[in-house]
Amino acid sequence: MDNKQMYVYCGECRQGTVGMQTDLVDVNGDPLYVGDMIVPCSIVNGDLASTLILTAVVSDEFHTFVTTGGKEHRRKKGKIKFYIMGLEHASFNEKDKNGWRILRFKKHHEVVDGEKWRQFGFNYKLEEAAD
Repeated sequence: MDNKQMYVYCGECRQGTVGMQTDLVDVNGDPLYVGDMIVPCSIVNGDLASTLILTAVVSDEFHTFVTTGGKEHRRKKGKIKFYIMGLEHASFNEKDKNGWRILRFKKHHEVVDGEKWRQFGFNYKLEEAAD
């Protein structure tokens, strides 16, 4: 039986299982999922202003360790935190008039195995599903 799962990575560090629904929403109020590619935007004079950054929705689901056998990705115990890669502590709260907003660039189910965005530091890999 083929038990493959897509994961999003920052370099070799696993940043989450693609397709997990998060508590984040985009500028249209649509739910975001781990692996969605997004453009963070700010509010300037009441208007949406995009950045020149492309990043991904990720989580703290895994901890990656280097072992004698290579890399090991251990699943975190407890509640998973979802965030925007590179902006973990930024506010995406709609009530914050000067906060950040999220513009979805590409949906998680549209990414493909081996897709790499080196300029922005993330990539996708289809691998055996984690236990």
